Amino acid sequence: MKLILLIFESFLAINLAYKRSLIRNFLCIFYILIISIQSGSYFFSGDFLPPVALGNLEHIHEIGNKSFIYGTITFIILFCLSIFLKNKKSLKSANFFLIFSLIFVIFISRYDLIGGNLASKQLFNSCKDAYRENIVNRLDPDIRDRLRKSLLKSDIVYDSKASDFIDEKRYNILIFFIEGFSNRVISKELMPNIYALRNNSLQVINYYNHTASTYRGLRGQLSSFFQISSGYTSTGRGIMEVNKKEFDRRNSSSKDLTSIAQILNDNNYTTIFQMPNKLDSNFFDAFKSLGFKKFYGYESVKNPIKWSREELSDKDSFNLVLKNIASLKEPFFYAIYTVGTHFGIESEKKDIKFKSGDNNYLNIWHNFDYNFGKFFDEFKKLSIAKNTILIVTADHAAYPSKDFRKTFNSDNNSFIDKIPLIIYNPYIKKGIFDAKNLNSLSLAPTICDILGIREGQNRFLGLSLFDKEPHPYVNYISAVGSKKYKVIDNKITRIDKDKNYKKEVEQILLYQKFGG
Repeated sequence: MKLILLIFESFLAINLAYKRSLIRNFLCIFYILIISIQSGSYFFSGDFLPPVALGNLEHIHEIGNKSFIYGTITFIILFCLSIFLKNKKSLKSANFFLIFSLIFVIFISRYDLIGGNLASKQLFNSCKDAYRENIVNRLDPDIRDRLRKSLLKSDIVYDSKASDFIDEKRYNILIFFIEGFSNRVISKELMPNIYALRNNSLQVINYYNHTASTYRGLRGQLSSFFQISSGYTSTGRGIMEVNKKEFDRRNSSSKDLTSIAQILNDNNYTTIFQMPNKLDSNFFDAFKSLGFKKFYGYESVKNPIKWSREELSDKDSFNLVLKNIASLKEPFFYAIYTVGTHFGIESEKKDIKFKSGDNNYLNIWHNFDYNFGKFFDEFKKLSIAKNTILIVTADHAAYPSKDFRKTFNSDNNSFIDKIPLIIYNPYIKKGIFDAKNLNSLSLAPTICDILGIREGQNRFLGLSLFDKEPHPYVNYISAVGSKKYKVIDNKITRIDKDKNYKKEVEQILLYQKFGG
């Protein structure tokens, strides 16, 4: 349906052109530009441009060049056709086609089932949602004060069964947040090292991401909270992006949240955050308010591998961790985000391919697994390893592009999915723990739980996965900007347009605004 309507809108756009009308020619070029943007997104990812892309235009290079190539080719073809037609068509026939087409577009745009597939309407809706998510998020001071008081509590864990798996002691924590990592990616053939680690660890199943994309996913998991901001630029470039001043205003709301770094600082842990980005980049500013004591980034590696981006490759990220942990004061909490599996980018090492190497999705995951295996072999040799719990999870689920769904045989087109949570230490009981549809709001309190830290002033929305207490409803609701989903019996259902969930959706929106 989307492709058919995209072709129809293309014909409508080129027929807008008319030699004697400056206004019609302007509208023609503008419409062609909209269609080119949407076709670039559609032919690359299988869907039109989502709001999160508009909120992160400074990082648009991270999806690679294919979408730009598709969009540029579309623009050139339609532009040339419009020039040809405006010189050939008669005014009478052109007006007839335009009137008919405009009436048709206006008519179907009123119906979500069909009109929602229009490229122009979807771009308008994405801009509208991005505006709501990234601009209109100020929370009334009285409401903020009420939430600030009502959310504050002194208990983190209530009645846990974590001791069934893990002996409470002051372990170090080494946690990897892998870019766009859905559980369905893991297989013995594609990712043998992660597969083996999972089977030799405490693995959590039926566990979902509570948000996306990376800004929201990382900050949300580290503070067990929602946020509505998805990104910003230092210069304010792009559509609907937040500038530095506005981001700082929002980021100041982090003082109302509680990050796991703050909790662990109070318990004499050394807290470290590592990202592949440059230390002075916008990305780091999103995490400096969370209380980490040390930061490592691109400049922390003397001669980083040159690949398709000016960020640390996964291999460099793993090597930097190995270099740093050997000299860290114990106990420590070391969080790492790796980017090599980001949607749309090419594999960092061309000679590490999966089978024929024809599928880039398979290549990037096979490449990641290869580098992780090298890291893990060296990690196990360190004396510090026996006192360290290694956790492997995701910043969020994989983006459900057309190629991803085809490659991994998925019919899920939401940005919510089961994600891995692998907890490893030689002394931890191996096995499977069923999270029963709980989401990643549980991560921060779960880590506190396995470390035996059960009290501390906090505003965590989630509870530990191992807590026997009934989990709050928010532990089953995921929010990607304005879209809200509920997970019941492993079924993901969108609820923001369902009147039965109106109160829950409104409450989640308040939490998003409170989180910044």
